[in-house]
Amino acid sequence: MSPSVLAVRQATAFPARVLPPYGREIEAELAAGRFPNVRVYACRPDPWALAREHRHTFGIGTVLVLPVDVDPASLRWPPLRSLVVNVTGLPGGTLHVLARALVRDGCRLAYLLDTTHAERNLRVIAKRGGA
Repeated sequence: MSPSVLAVRQATAFPARVLPPYGREIEAELAAGRFPNVRVYACRPDPWALAREHRHTFGIGTVLVLPVDVDPASLRWPPLRSLVVNVTGLPGGTLHVLARALVRDGCRLAYLLDTTHAERNLRVIAKRGGA
């Protein structure tokens, strides 16, 4: 099999992961050498309303959204040092997938907080030397 055919097969078998909404703003901040204070809204049923309010108050480059019905592992999360994530109403399995995806993509410390059920709160810390 020629190298070009192999590359096409690999590209279709493993599609590139896209950034979550507002991810380009965060990557621009990181590229400029800044470390933005970012909130992720993964809450249900509507993460967009809180994300828009946060962005309006604190400006661009301060928010990410996990849209409803999107697998967190399918996204490429910006490699932020630390995050606070609103996971209110997010299903438990998805909560754990999100935690693993954040660490996989370079987050060192994340607080996943449920505003209605504190027993679901998670503190996620990346192991030294990688995920």
